[in-house]
Amino acid sequence: MTYIKPLLCLLLTLLNLCVANAQGSVFKSDDHCLAYRTPKKMFFFTNVIVIGKSCEVQARAENKEQQVRFIVSVPVVSFDSDNGFRDGQVQEILKAEQHPELRFESVWMTSLQIKKALKSGKENLRGELTLAGRTYPVSFSLNLTLVAGKLRIVGHLETNYSALDIEPPVVGPGGFIANVQDSLELLVQLHSDQIIGFQEAVESGP
Repeated sequence: MTYIKPLLCLLLTLLNLCVANAQGSVFKSDDHCLAYRTPKKMFFFTNVIVIGKSCEVQARAENKEQQVRFIVSVPVVSFDSDNGFRDGQVQEILKAEQHPELRFESVWMTSLQIKKALKSGKENLRGELTLAGRTYPVSFSLNLTLVAGKLRIVGHLETNYSALDIEPPVVGPGGFIANVQDSLELLVQLHSDQIIGFQEAVESGP
């Protein structure tokens, strides 16, 4: 029984490290990335925040009849949470082999709407999120700021697994080792100079 106390101390130390890391900023200032953030319970009593991030983001503006929409996609296999087993679970849940991308397509916007959003620095951008072969209506809250001559776009979507028809993953019998809670955030930070066609979209129209 003498090994139990050191083992518990080790587990608590590791859990505290996880919590400390999760409390830091998700993105660096120059990141052009997308991330998910979700809480889980470990060993039934400790809350830990899990973050998985990908900087293999492709973003572009698409023009049609004086309107613009924005499309952002990321390979599912590129999400990195510093845990290979967990990343494999995410790929399985999102059916990465059959549906390799997570994709967001905004609603069509006029140039006037875009300029209004740029002026206010905020926007609730509605659109459709496609993952695992299914599509859902969503709305990202955006903050738009000018940094070093380029626009930084920071977005946040608060949702849950149930809304996306996903069963929260568990590890161990009855989720003893880890039990992910039914809460999910999608976070994005983009830079305008890395969005294909962004400048043309802003300058188009009246």
